[in-house]
Amino acid sequence: GLTQSVAQGVVSEGATAVDALAVASKQLAAADPAPLAWAAGEFAVLVAVTWIVFRVLSAAAGALFRALDRYAGARGAPRALGWVRRSRALVAAVALDLSIIGLSWLAGYGVALFVIGETGSMRIQESLYLNAFLLVELIRMALRVLLSGRGEQLGLLPIAAEDKAYWSAWASRMVFFVAYGLMLVVPVIDHYLTPALGRAVFIAILLGAVLRAAVVVMQNRQRASEALERLAGRMQTPFGRIALTIGARIWHVVALIYLMAILVTSILYPEQALPFMI
Repeated sequence: GLTQSVAQGVVSEGATAVDALAVASKQLAAADPAPLAWAAGEFAVLVAVTWIVFRVLSAAAGALFRALDRYAGARGAPRALGWVRRSRALVAAVALDLSIIGLSWLAGYGVALFVIGETGSMRIQESLYLNAFLLVELIRMALRVLLSGRGEQLGLLPIAAEDKAYWSAWASRMVFFVAYGLMLVVPVIDHYLTPALGRAVFIAILLGAVLRAAVVVMQNRQRASEALERLAGRMQTPFGRIALTIGARIWHVVALIYLMAILVTSILYPEQALPFMI
């Protein structure tokens, strides 16, 4: 049955991971530490430059985001005009955010091509990092659009500021953990060490993410249900009220079933777990 298959999968993957770890340890022990240290230092330079540029540009654009937030929240205009102002401000904030992300990525790309390593070429870890950075920041930008990350009026979801801050912080940490783990750490291990160890790390990352998400679901079961019920009360259509009321009662069940499916898939078919999760 399914339970037996999962148990056998856990045992098999555990044994494979132990063997792969032993092989990787021997590879690292036999390697020359000087080139490894130099490559790690250059990679650290790439990461530092990318994040410093991103932080500096974000700080420099802070005044523009605050101005857009004030523009979106201006009072005294007709309701229809207020929606137009908010839409314009949101589009401008997204464009500004995209510019910050793009310039930061270009700075990292330039460093990877012309400053570290061989001029004009890029090593696998540098390419993987830049790809992961771009995806992570685009996802975080989408979260900011939903949860008013750049200003109280620059968001789509009508939820309390405290809830926005909580979910934004939690989702950002999860995106960092999963995206950098699966898009950077696992491929680097596959390339430089052994695919078997990369597979074990892949499963460990997915399991950690799923278990953490399940804990968060149960911790916020009541609060999210109450928020959905309040939103249902503001809906003007019967369908919207009924759908949200039902969702308030069963959302955590659906979420846990979804997470359990990811958990089982990551053990039995780890190469298919990420597409299934997305």
